Amino acid sequence: MNKRTHTLATALVTALALGVTGCSGGGKSGGSPDRGNPAAANAGAVVGGTPQKGGTLTVLSNQDFTHLDPARNWVMPDMDFGTRLLYRTLVTYKAEPGAKGSELVPDLAEDLGTPSNGAKTWTFRLKPGLKYEDGTPITAQDIKNNVERSFSPDLPGGPDYAARYLAGAKGYQGPAQGKHLASVKTPDSRTIVFELHTAFAEFPFAATLPTFAPVPPKQDKGPQYDNRPFSSGPYKIETYSRDKQIVLVRNTHWDPKTDSVRKAYPDRIVVTMGLKGNQIDDRLIASSGTDASAISWAQLRPESISKVLTKADVKARLLAESSSCTEMVQMHTGRAPFTDLKVRQAVQWALDREAIVTAAGGPAVTDASSAAMPGSSSPAGSSPTP
Repeated sequence: MNKRTHTLATALVTALALGVTGCSGGGKSGGSPDRGNPAAANAGAVVGGTPQKGGTLTVLSNQDFTHLDPARNWVMPDMDFGTRLLYRTLVTYKAEPGAKGSELVPDLAEDLGTPSNGAKTWTFRLKPGLKYEDGTPITAQDIKNNVERSFSPDLPGGPDYAARYLAGAKGYQGPAQGKHLASVKTPDSRTIVFELHTAFAEFPFAATLPTFAPVPPKQDKGPQYDNRPFSSGPYKIETYSRDKQIVLVRNTHWDPKTDSVRKAYPDRIVVTMGLKGNQIDDRLIASSGTDASAISWAQLRPESISKVLTKADVKARLLAESSSCTEMVQMHTGRAPFTDLKVRQAVQWALDREAIVTAAGGPAVTDASSAAMPGSSSPAGSSPTP
């Protein structure tokens, strides 16, 4: 199924679709980096249809983040939060809805990188004037540090593109013992060079991942860095109580002149965690008190759709965008009876697609698809493939 992301927002809040890599789910995976889901990074009060700076954005969530350490951040919503609010990467995606949100733009780097040696070497030059939350400069060495620390066995779970493509990376265990990767060079504070063992023409897409965010060695606290990443983005962490609440305030040293993507409208962002999904939906539907300036971190639950579509004032606050992921029912072709092509075809024909769509919330939420890529659905009624 190709799911549309539906978020119930208040009349005073708008959320723009923000591009981030990866589909939801933990652990390391292969494949090409993918786009992300809507987030609150560019949300703010709306006056006459124009976003205005100021105020507090409240985000209601059913759970805490898996990881905020950029070396371990590999779940799509977590990456959305981290790379749009707390830290920047060499390259990122445009903050625009639709197809434009899939376009790469420079972030910390001045451009999308310069390939050489048949796309086995990539060079990035940092923009001048980049600073952390304490006003110290962001350097190429800090990005090298985070790339290297992503190899540490104490920091599992992050993207593995650096490990898969960097030359001489096999067996590397991170910089803790003073060992460094010769394939990541920093000839000066604004230049970083990656030497790969194979040609990788799409390396700029990998450079959108939080692996390529800066972590200054003086702030690096190993696994504890997860609780307080040092900000290179528009916000910094004021307080963070695991599974309860995280409060972000402005990073006054973030310079919007160096950042064409993030708008940073709210003064504060408060994420309240541990709420039940139906509780979140009901609070946003009621839109009373502080919930009148709140949005949900997750998409609207299917069982709440009827509560929204039947009320014009509530329906007007529903934001929808096509998801970048397709949910699939897969059969293990290495195990009986699914080793038999005829059995797989029988299952495909037996599936009640209309019932599955209905269970997921109906056509307003989900489109039936017979293709793996979003937006590539075959015409209705076409024959399923095994």
